[in-house]
Amino acid sequence: MDASYSGLCALHPASQAFLRVQFDEEERALIARNASSINVREQLTALLAVVCWGHAWVAMEPHTLTHIRFWIDNTSAVSWCNALQSRDAQAQELNRVLGAVEARW
Repeated sequence: MDASYSGLCALHPASQAFLRVQFDEEERALIARNASSINVREQLTALLAVVCWGHAWVAMEPHTLTHIRFWIDNTSAVSWCNALQSRDAQAQELNRVLGAVEARW
C-alpha cells in the first residue's frame, strides 16, 4: 500500500485485488496546503483496505484472533495503526473508525 499527492493504492495479493483512489482537485488543494499529511494518507490507505476487505479476513471459529499484516513504508502511520493513538486530529478520526471496525470483526 502507498499514498501520494495524487491518490492511494492498496494491494491484496492473495485475492488478486487492489484498491486505487484518485484525489480530486479539492483534496489535492488540501494536500498542497499541508492540511493532509502523508502520514494520514498512508494510514487512510490501511483503513480503506480493512473496511473493504476486512469481512473476508474474519476467523471462522469464534473467539479466534485474526492477525493482518500490512506493508506500510511510513513509520508514523504504522505506529498510529498499531497503537490506535496519535496527536494528529485527522489520524485520531481514522483511529476511531479503525477501532470500531476491529471491535465489529
